[in-house]
Amino acid sequence: MKFINIHTHVAFSGKNELNVNNIFPGENAEIEPDQQYSIGLHPWYIDIETKNDLLEEIHQSAKKSEVIAIGETGLDKRCETSFELQTEVFEKHIQISESVKKPLIIHCVKAFNELIQLKKNHKPKFPWIVHGFNAKLEVAEMLIRQNIFLSFGKALMYPLSNAAQVLARIPNDWFFFETDDSEYKIMEIYKAASEIRKMEIDNMKSIILQNFKNCF
Repeated sequence: MKFINIHTHVAFSGKNELNVNNIFPGENAEIEPDQQYSIGLHPWYIDIETKNDLLEEIHQSAKKSEVIAIGETGLDKRCETSFELQTEVFEKHIQISESVKKPLIIHCVKAFNELIQLKKNHKPKFPWIVHGFNAKLEVAEMLIRQNIFLSFGKALMYPLSNAAQVLARIPNDWFFFETDDSEYKIMEIYKAASEIRKMEIDNMKSIILQNFKNCF
């Protein structure tokens, strides 16, 4: 049973790992057979002059079988991109996700209320996953009530983090793990998570495998 890493910017794939490699449009990144990818336009890098061309590239790439998720995309109130433009581009990703029938991987900073409102407005049929989750339990519960999954990464390496405290308390059905752009290995994230939830790593792998099958 493999370690499933749903979001990584580090392009590698070990024998015992399934890594969803994140790529950005316009990078000329090569999509290789037998690898898994997500593709999306990050809110930090939206340019009003190029966004339409990049969104079209995302839509075309998303049709490939190797691309199993759309994103990362999302909303970030701490970045310089106007929130109106971020919202416009995020909504385009929602449309792409629904059209190709693949889950949406979301970057969200200080905009969870807006994210939930967009989900209510669009009523998507395909899963949403907030990656790199490290907010408070109240936020986690609010997202789960809206059927939004959470993905945890390097914050789990710090036992007092919000992420660690949230993971200890949410149901099995609603979480994934990732390495994002960190230097941690996915098995290290699993080990920390297993200690937090007081279970064997193989049991944790079974939980994530089932969640993966349910979403991807």
